[in-house]
Amino acid sequence: MIVFGIDGGGTKTHLKVEKDNKIIKEVFGESINIHSNTIDKALDNLNKLFEKANIEHFDAGCMGIAGVRTSDEKNIFKDFIKNKFPKTNIRIENDALITLVREDSCIRGSSIISGTGSIAVAIIDNKVITLGGYGHIIGDEGSAYAICLDSIKEMVKIEEKRSKYNDSLIYKNLLDFYKIKSTRDILSILKESSYKSKIAKAAPIITKLAIENDTLAISILDKASNDIISLIDSLLSKNKILQNQEISLRGGVLLNDVIVRTKVINFLKANYPNLIFDNSNMSAADCALLLAKKSK
Repeated sequence: MIVFGIDGGGTKTHLKVEKDNKIIKEVFGESINIHSNTIDKALDNLNKLFEKANIEHFDAGCMGIAGVRTSDEKNIFKDFIKNKFPKTNIRIENDALITLVREDSCIRGSSIISGTGSIAVAIIDNKVITLGGYGHIIGDEGSAYAICLDSIKEMVKIEEKRSKYNDSLIYKNLLDFYKIKSTRDILSILKESSYKSKIAKAAPIITKLAIENDTLAISILDKASNDIISLIDSLLSKNKILQNQEISLRGGVLLNDVIVRTKVINFLKANYPNLIFDNSNMSAADCALLLAKKSK
């Protein structure tokens, strides 16, 4: 049996292909998020991903896609898969849900995701509960995009000599990263269809500067940490059953930003000592593979 699992995050897409319980292909591609790309662009990125994999037939597949919630949104991808691989049994879920898949293939516990965007998700009595996940305009607190947006806002103040962080190296570093000459040039980036992911990609720079004791960078990551904690604390405090189950920390910020990750973990350990941290090292694409096999 040949199955695939896809983790379609806000910035990149991860595809794994398994044959008879062995991984035979693993490829990465651009975002397939229809809220940060046009539908045509998202589907084109997905098509290119499958072309990289170069597999002609799948028995089953599961896709976890950022921003996908409604039946109409799921059908966009179902129709694409059915046209490309007519005999494939396909399952489409929000990318947050697949992070609740455990090694025994059961969906259980809670998860906090902070990547390009952010969301907290859990399942209780087969009911999915989410907090956050409203997108970058009114939500995505503590996400890579939010971290970079806060940095850009402060860059404007630094350039206009009205910031208390005028000595911060964020200004110069982000000008170089975005390849612009002044903060007003950011406006041209915001006109691009994939501006959200482009803005968010600068988050590791803020982490690096915070580690080097840049006061502004530390302040921005402290805010991001508190925003993430607020999401997951609200979820756990109101649902005691979750306090004794697995929790997953997912997304680039929580996996790679040592400052944010440490603060969030320390909070959870201090306030919810019975939580079981998911240390399985399964990627979200691995979780999607398990769901694909389960639904076959």
